[in-house]
Amino acid sequence: MSLHDFHIGSPMTFIGLDNYKNLAGNRRFLESIGHTFYFTILSVLLPMLLGTLAALVFHKKFRGRGFFRTLFIMPMMATPVAVSLIWTMMFHPQLGVLNYLLSLVGLPPSQWVFSPGTVIPSLVLVEVWLWTPFCMIIVLGGLASLPSEPYEAALIDGASQWQMFWKITYPLVAPFLVVALIIRTIDALKAFETIWVICNGGPGTSSETLNVYLYNQAFAYNQVGTASAVVVVFFAIIVALSLVNSAHPFTLAVLPLFVIQKLGAPTGTVGILLGVIAFMEMPVMIGVGALARRLPVWQIIVAGGILHAVFMLA
Repeated sequence: MSLHDFHIGSPMTFIGLDNYKNLAGNRRFLESIGHTFYFTILSVLLPMLLGTLAALVFHKKFRGRGFFRTLFIMPMMATPVAVSLIWTMMFHPQLGVLNYLLSLVGLPPSQWVFSPGTVIPSLVLVEVWLWTPFCMIIVLGGLASLPSEPYEAALIDGASQWQMFWKITYPLVAPFLVVALIIRTIDALKAFETIWVICNGGPGTSSETLNVYLYNQAFAYNQVGTASAVVVVFFAIIVALSLVNSAHPFTLAVLPLFVIQKLGAPTGTVGILLGVIAFMEMPVMIGVGALARRLPVWQIIVAGGILHAVFMLA
C-alpha cells in the first residue's frame, strides 16, 4: 500500500517510490523523527534514574514503608487518557496549579505545553510521573533478590556505601535495569495518548512525533498511502537502531545525540546522559540465542535486530 496513492473512498493508484521520495523532502516528517528521539530519550532516562533512586530508598526498612510504597505506585493505576486530561488542566497558564506552585516559590509562570520550546519537556514530565513507579517496581524486585553475604563481606573489608553500590549492587541489579530500559523504550516509542490528548502534537507541529504524524496522515488527511510509507520508514528506523545496538551498544547514542543537538540541547549534557543509557543497554537477542552455535555472527545480529524491532512495534 505504501507504493500507491490511496485516499479513503478512492481507488488505489500505483506510484512506485513517490511516497518515500516525498517523505525524504518533507520537513515536517523529518522534524517528527527528531521529536520522537527527543521525547523517547527523556521519557526513558528520567523514569529510569528516578525509579532506581526510589527503589534504593524503599528497599531500606523504615516506619510506614508499605504505605509509602503503595502511595508511590498509585499513578500506574490510572489510564493514560485520564492522566492526560488532568495534566492538561494543571498545565493551563492562568488557571493551572503548576504556575500557582511556581508563584509560591517566586518563580515566573511557564507556558508549559503552550510554548514550542517547553512542550516536549512538559509532556515528558507527565511520562515521568506516570512511569517512574513502573521502573521502581522492577528495580525493587531486583534489590529484593540480592544475597546479603557480599554486603557482609564488604563491610568487614571496610567498603564504603558507594563502593558497595558500584561494585555489588549495580552489577547484580543490571539485568533488571536492562529489562526496565527495554520495556520503557518500547512504551516511549509507541507513546500517543499523552501527546494527542494534551496538545494534539502542537503548538503547530512542535511536539508531533512519528505516531502523531502517522495518525494525521491516515485519519486527518486521508493519505493512507503516505501513512503506510511512514510505517515502513518507522519500522526501518527501529530495525537500524536494533542492529546498531546489537553490534555495538555504545554507538546507539550517536544518532539521537545528533538529533537532539540539532534541536538545541547542550551537547555535553546530552552526551553524558546518552552514555549512561548506552552503558546500561545490552544486545537484545531474544529468540535467536539458541541458534548462536549454528549461525554466523552477522546472521545472529540481523535476526536479533529484526526480532527486537518487531517486538517494539507490537
